[in-house]
Amino acid sequence: MDEISFHNLRLEHLKQIKLWSAHKSIKRWIHIDNWDDYYRYAVNEERTHPFAVYCDDAFYGLLVAEVDNLQVGIFLLIDPALQNRGLGQKTLACFHDAIDTLLNCNLKNVIAYIAVQNHISKQCFQNAGYQYGGMDGDGEEIWKFDLR
Repeated sequence: MDEISFHNLRLEHLKQIKLWSAHKSIKRWIHIDNWDDYYRYAVNEERTHPFAVYCDDAFYGLLVAEVDNLQVGIFLLIDPALQNRGLGQKTLACFHDAIDTLLNCNLKNVIAYIAVQNHISKQCFQNAGYQYGGMDGDGEEIWKFDLR
């Protein structure tokens, strides 16, 4: 895999995302019951930016960014067949490099909220340069990447 790119999420991506989210490595962590409703919300909410992630011409991931003042909260979903290959870390690095262009705003931090038991995601974000930032009110860990 060579060139990672981010494209606006389209309705035709949902079929694959639904399959991915049903996989045992993902369904435990992603709590979206209706992807069609979530899609309508995400593409119509001004501060939410859902991206289909591609490597060359292959669709392999979903990255959703939600801007809040000087920070952006994200979640990342990678095709289960491609997990544990460093692709999540590469995706995050490319997102950090392109964030100003993708979101058209000047941000200070990227924040990810990760379930305490989701060791694979925590390792991915840590390897991508995120620092542990405590717990949120819902019992999830906060992982933070400083852009400045």
